[in-house]
Amino acid sequence: MKICLLLAFAAVCVPASAQNTFSPDPAPPAICKPCLFYGGDIDPNDPNADGFIDQNTILLPDSETLAAMTILEGDQVKVQGLLFNVLASSDDFDPITATWEIRSGVSENNGGTLISQGSGSAKITPTGRVAFGYPENTVAVAVTPPIILTAGTYWFNVSPQCTNRNDQTCDTVQYFASNTTHGTNNVRGGFQPLHQMYFYSQTGEAFYENWCDAALGYDAHQCAALSFGIIGR
Repeated sequence: MKICLLLAFAAVCVPASAQNTFSPDPAPPAICKPCLFYGGDIDPNDPNADGFIDQNTILLPDSETLAAMTILEGDQVKVQGLLFNVLASSDDFDPITATWEIRSGVSENNGGTLISQGSGSAKITPTGRVAFGYPENTVAVAVTPPIILTAGTYWFNVSPQCTNRNDQTCDTVQYFASNTTHGTNNVRGGFQPLHQMYFYSQTGEAFYENWCDAALGYDAHQCAALSFGIIGR
């Protein structure tokens, strides 16, 4: 097990493998309705379960993990909301809001094109899973107005917040986006391209780094897929 916190451009590492298998009777988070896509649950019993820093807090502002989903040629979808499953060192989210972002063309050291971004009230729901001693919550936010996406690969982020300087927890809390190693309960999980999770930070010089970069110490199984979802049709 190894959770990685990137601070001052040094990896302070949560350990994790991901194979998206088809779920014949999936049970994605209840808020994923209509559920256009869900990558699958984290398996806390898997030694390859992992978490990737994803937060805007006093401790570490504007630090995001982005994960991808591909829309096939000839298709288009309406994105009405996004969700990330997040492991948290504290159940404190202050304020109870989240930022969201959609990008295309992301690659190493390249943020691609910003399609849309926003923020809003977050719906935070415990999943009942605990990994590394951290309880997991689903953090969902509405995409307003809804976004129409056509064929292509897009990267998504939802970042929980703890920015209240009167709340001492915000000085120390850490949030980590859960991975999925088996794609349990996935909905169209095969549309998540593997090994396309990126870390972005505005701490210091902004940069985009693939979590599968060998310098971060993960192998191809550990950084393959994220536990996130897209609400829409």
